[in-house]
Formats: sequence, structure tokens, C-alpha cells
Amino acid sequence: MNKYICKKRSKCTFILLSLLICSGLFIACVDHPSLVQIDPSQDSVDMTLDAMIVRDTASTDRGTQDTVTEIKDFEIFDASSLDMQDSPDILLADLDPLDMHIADLDRLDMHIADMSPPDMHIADMTPLDMHIADMTPLDMHIADMNTLDMHIADMNSISADMGVTASRPLCSTLPPLHHPVAYADPNHENFLPCSSLDPSCTLSLDVLFIYTPLFESLTNTPDQITHAVERMVAEANHTLKQTILPDPYNIRIAGIERLDYLERDRLKSDLITLRLNPKVQALKREKGADLVFLVLGTDGYGGYAYSTTNFRDSEKYIAAINGYYLTDEYDDCGQIYYTFIHELGHLLGAEHRASQFRNPRGTVYGYHNQETHFRRNEAYGRLVNQQGQKSFTMMSYSSYENPVTDRPTACLDCERLYAFSSPDLWWFPTPSEAGLSPDCQFVLVVNELMGLDEQSQEMRIDSLEVLCAETAIWHRLDDPSSSREPEFEIDPSRLLDIDVDLLIDHAIPLGVDQPSYLDPADGETLIETVFKTRNRDQLFNRWALVAQFEPGKVLAEQCSLDCSAIGRSTCTAPDLCGPCLSTYYETLRNGAEHCDPRRELNQDDPLHDGAYEPSGVHNVAGLELISYSALLGPSQVTAVELSLSTLDAMTLAPSFDWLSVGATTLVANAAPAHEVTLSAYCERAGHDELVLEEWGSSSDGSASIDDGRAQNDHGLHYRFIDLPTGLCSAIEVKIRPLINEGEESPYVFSLDEVRVFGVEAINQPE
Repeated sequence: MNKYICKKRSKCTFILLSLLICSGLFIACVDHPSLVQIDPSQDSVDMTLDAMIVRDTASTDRGTQDTVTEIKDFEIFDASSLDMQDSPDILLADLDPLDMHIADLDRLDMHIADMSPPDMHIADMTPLDMHIADMTPLDMHIADMNTLDMHIADMNSISADMGVTASRPLCSTLPPLHHPVAYADPNHENFLPCSSLDPSCTLSLDVLFIYTPLFESLTNTPDQITHAVERMVAEANHTLKQTILPDPYNIRIAGIERLDYLERDRLKSDLITLRLNPKVQALKREKGADLVFLVLGTDGYGGYAYSTTNFRDSEKYIAAINGYYLTDEYDDCGQIYYTFIHELGHLLGAEHRASQFRNPRGTVYGYHNQETHFRRNEAYGRLVNQQGQKSFTMMSYSSYENPVTDRPTACLDCERLYAFSSPDLWWFPTPSEAGLSPDCQFVLVVNELMGLDEQSQEMRIDSLEVLCAETAIWHRLDDPSSSREPEFEIDPSRLLDIDVDLLIDHAIPLGVDQPSYLDPADGETLIETVFKTRNRDQLFNRWALVAQFEPGKVLAEQCSLDCSAIGRSTCTAPDLCGPCLSTYYETLRNGAEHCDPRRELNQDDPLHDGAYEPSGVHNVAGLELISYSALLGPSQVTAVELSLSTLDAMTLAPSFDWLSVGATTLVANAAPAHEVTLSAYCERAGHDELVLEEWGSSSDGSASIDDGRAQNDHGLHYRFIDLPTGLCSAIEVKIRPLINEGEESPYVFSLDEVRVFGVEAINQPE
């Protein structure tokens, strides 16, 4: 039974604080192993946009890979000099992907409808990795280049149809999967068994996929959702295979779950909100997932990964994609599945190409072989032959930086290689021409063998030992049962001896260390860089930590316990149940861990049904909301979780016009000012009737706000724990808007979901 009452209360002043982030500069000098002269007379075609472009760059002090400090910067340049290679008639929709912001279209005498083709929709532009930002002259929308993958932001400022169209089939004509379907549940028919090098699957990275009703509306059947997830994971494992990582490094599907959640029409805000949504995190623990990947349905976005500044916080390993790109309506259907492994790369610390950052000096960047100043032009004392190829690795974009103009250049015929960058990794476009197996396209240089140069009588690298991706066999050196830092070695019988000249003549490198080049402006000034493109190493170093966040499961017949009877998921060992089920709350009582069940009387009520969308319980403009939830009986309450959203005060339609997210996902504005208070009706000595007592509020620190400090209460989730002992029969939730006297707020608050956990009696045996 639920009731709500509106009462007039006093109003408080709400002050919105702004945060200004300033960056520092670090300069280092190193030797220059590679030198190349840039020809300034590069053919290009200019496209004038009559707009100002704001390009994100970054200055990131890596220091060590364990602690990452992200400081964002930006620069402004004239879009009229944007170089368009080999395509004078190029369309804006073809600019894939420039990480661009187009400033305030209303000021530019330029409308989306004016672009060719005339019937082009905003949705057609999104594979471009672009931001069309709502800016007041220079109110910059700065993107998080470490995690952002792109995307049309602040779409409310543009006259475009952002509504959901009719149901669209998922990609119907796709090539066969490169890699078998892999599930983490041992009872699933497509379970991927543990490797002999990892008998407990501690190095398998298990991912929980969560989709929303809005994405579901884009599909025809639930099977299509499953097929989309399976293909994303299969292509991700194919990428890991071609990157030549040890066998146990694989990705499995921990689960595919629907979450009834009202999307906010902003990918970044949804990512922040869902990261600590109580049910999302409970499902993550229940399924034994190491990270979460969200498949959303809002048109106009691409993919986004949550920042990993605190890489030991397992709850920050979450990413999202707009599921529109998985439908046939998207022209490039079948090519966007790589977004999953791209975003996973971000979660593991891998970066975009170095040219997207100001003063790059780290080691974790993508690689593009058309960046003549930042590519590898020399190897083993020989000039590298690019084989006429235009290619880039998984974390890069097809566009690249022109060293002459220092501006992004579109490359419509550049090929994405399904591998992570490394100077040790080489790609044979046609391995048979080098006398290799057709399956041996990707090789890893393991050893350099010295030989005598007959002319100079000096030693030089003459041949190499390489490992082919398709025939790699690894051995483990450490004890899998006790080590958190796995050690592997390559089976020497799998190494191939290859002549360096043959490698140079038939393959191209997929990375570079500290490239140097002559300034194209004068052809004389030496420019040295300090960065390296070693995303492969980054994945290898970070993988084990993330993959061990949650334990795996065992076969049902191996589990000797009835885990569901105590509110836990299936066994993680024959005699050990897993974490609490998502409808339970884990608490410590009497020195032991317990899973406390839900205690609401009516769990079918919209306020308790597990749906994070407006329940019909909301306040009226200027008034306080009071909502009551009756419990199943006298209960010792151990935790209460509340989730809110905002509605338009006049129409009562969902409205999130207030939201704004800063340069990174770590900085987001607060929701409209309000206070949430929790009270309960409890039995107390000396009283014949239940006593109403206040347990805490969001303003006195007793409520846990499930956002980072800089995110305020952007996600509108609250959790009350450490509650008074005693038996209670109902709880009371108050939501009071905080506004100045005489002012009217354009929003009211919806109480979307209330979850109450506890036990029947304080000393009840469990």
C-alpha cells in the first residue's frame, strides 16, 4: 500500500557552482630512433564549413600506468582549412570520425537540412564521431578524449527528429562470426570452458550486457538482441586473437538482462546514472560480471566508456553504446560491432591516436599509418614500406592529422585493423606473397637475431623470430591458484624465423616508439616526440586486475548447496555460494554476511516493481512529496534504496533539460535542488502505537549519494544504511524542492523506485 501527500514547505536558495579545470605542461626530450622528411606538397581538397571547430586535445601525465591523471585542454582552429583527401564532393556525413564540435549552428546560417543529401537526418551523422554542440558563442562543450567515442551531443538545440522510429531489424546480412560465441555460465550451451592455463577462469573477462526498453523497441525479437551481443563479443575476441595476447585472455558473456529504465536522451548522463543504479550493480554482482556494457536506444550517439582514473574501483568499469547502430537502418550496419572492444580498450586504459592529444607523452596510444610524422618509418635499420596500405588500429579513427596543416584529414578508404597497437605487431596484407600461411596475417616480433653485414663488416639485425596469431601457443610460469600477476612465455616451437627484408617488403608495423621527424615547414628543424603506441602492452598489464573483480560460477551439478534458499547466486565453488541475488541486499550482522530480502508489502506496485521510470508518485510544483510504503510485517530494516527522476512541472512529462556533464564523466552537475528525508513507523518501548522517527536525509550526510563527489547527485540515487534497530511496519519518504521564496521551479520530482531490505525479526536465525 502506498500513499503520497503534498504539503507546503519553506524554500531554500539553491546555488549552482561551476568548476574550472586548468592543465599543466610537461616537456621531455628523448633520442630519435626514426627520422623522416615530410613532403609539404601533399594533395588535399579543402571543404569550407563556414564554422568554427573546437577540437579536443589533452595533456595527460602518465607517470605510471597504475595512476592516471587526466587533464583536458582544447584549441580552436578554422574549419575552412579542414583537409579532405581524395574527395572534393565529400559530405559532412562522411567525416568518419573527426571528434568534432560544430559550434552554435543557429549563428552560422547553416542548417542540417541544407546539407547534401537534402533528406539527411541527424542519425545519419553519428558514425562520424562528432559532436554537434549547443554552445552560446564560446561556451565550449569539451569532450573526454580518454573515454569518448562520439557522438552527437546536446541535440535539443537542433531542429531534428530525435524520436524513436518504427521497429528496425538488427543487421540481417552479416558474415560468419570470426570467433565462437562465449558465455561465462557453465550451464549455458555456449559456455566457454576455462583454459588449462587458467583453470578457474580468473583471466576471463566476463561482461554483463544490459539493454533498455528503448533499445528493445528498435528490434523485432529478443533473439536479435542476443545475436547482437554475441557478435560484439565474438569480434572482440577476434581482435584479442589478432593482437596475440595469451590464450586465457578472452571475453565471455556473463548475462544479457533487460532493465526497465527511462533514458535521459544524453548518453553521458545515462552512463553516470546507470553506473551506480542499485539494480545494475546488484545484477553485476549476481552474474559474477567484471564489467557492464549498456545497450541503449537514444538516437544520436555512439559509444562511451566511463573514466578509469581510479582503476581499482570495479564499479567504474562500465561502457555504453547506442543500439541504433546495430540495426539495418544504419548504413554501415555490421561495421559498428567493433565499438564494444574499442570501449573496452578505454576501460583498460588504452587511448586514441596520439595526434588527438596536446603534447602526448604516454605509451598507450592508437596508431595510424597515414600520419607520416607519427608513424614508424624505419625498422631494423631499413626504411619501412607501407605496402600502399591505409590502415589504423582498433583505438584510432579513420581520420588522421596532416603534418603540414596540423589539421584532421578524412580518409574514407582507410581500413580499421582488428588489433591493438604495438611496434612489435606487424600485419601482412597478403601473407602468401611472403610464403606464409594465409591465416598468418598478424605476427608478433619476439626475438631479433644479429647477422654480419658483408659490406660494412658490422653486426646488424638480419632475421627475426616471430609468432603467428593463428598458431600461437603459450605456457604459464606462475601458479594460477595464487598469482594475481600472471606470467606467460611463448612455446618456442611455434616461432618462425623470418628474414628482416622479407618482413619489410611484405608487412607494415602497427605501432611506433618515440617517432622523430623534420618540421615540414622548413625541412630542417628536428621535432622529437616522447610517446609510444603500445596499447597492446596496456591491455596485457591491466587485464588481470579487471578480470578478477568477480569470481566465476561452477556447473549446477557440482554445487552442493541450495544457494537460492539463502538469497545467493549459484556456487562459485562446490561448497561456496555466490554473491547475493539482485533482489537481496548484503549486510554484515552478528559477525557474518547475510543476504536480506525485500520487505515491501506490494512489490507489484509501480513504486517497488524494479522499474526505474516514473511511477506516478511525484510532488506538485512548490509542494513537498510524502510517500508511505507498508512492509510485509514488523521488520528490522537494514537498507533502503531510493531512485528519483524529474518531470516537467506543467506537463508532468519526463524532463532532464537541467542536466549537464563536464569535460569528463567525473564532473556532472547536480539535479535541481531538493532534499530527501527517510523516516519510519517503528515499535518503541513505552508506546502503544507506532512511533514516527526520522532516520536521516540527503542534507545531513546520513544518505549515501551514489555518485562521485564531483557528480553531486546527478544520478538521483540514494541509499540509507546503518539504520536504527527495532521492528518497523512502514517507511516514509519525503522529497522537498529547495527553491527561493516566490520562485517557481520548472521541474517536479518523481519517486521512481523504492527498495526496502530487512528481516522479520532482529534475532531471527537465518
